Amino acid sequence: MSERLTSAWTSTTAEAFGDTPAVRLGREGELAVLNEVKSWDGWEALDHEQDQKLQVQGIDISVKKSTWQRFYTVDVKTGGSYLDFYGTIVIDVNEDGWLFNPKKTSDRVWHVNLDTGWMAWYDRKDMIKHIRENVKSGKNPYLIKTSLRLPFVYRRKLNNVR
Repeated sequence: MSERLTSAWTSTTAEAFGDTPAVRLGREGELAVLNEVKSWDGWEALDHEQDQKLQVQGIDISVKKSTWQRFYTVDVKTGGSYLDFYGTIVIDVNEDGWLFNPKKTSDRVWHVNLDTGWMAWYDRKDMIKHIRENVKSGKNPYLIKTSLRLPFVYRRKLNNVR
């Protein structure tokens, strides 16, 4: 995403970053995940587009399964640069990137590719631990192909694809 157009808080992403194709795609991805999760039996989802505190922390939505004690916060990553056509998850492993940046505090990261209809998600701390234990320094981005079956990565097809 590009740089903010204003330092003032805005209630929509488009106001903050401009009404560009990348901004529209990001918001479309957030809404797709939000609506998908809401369609699952026993699940709830909340939209945080207008919550300044959460947005600064990299939190787009929150999700909760009926058996969970609380909502879990989610950073939604939309498009082929995060989840490619073949289902490969692309992760920025730079220390100031969206996964490792200490200012980004979401519980989960959710990748969605609206062109293929596939989603993949995982616990942020589990992915950080995996990368620190398995990835050599300087290897960026880190690619998780569908053949690498990590027990904490979940994949599912969207029910409603554009």
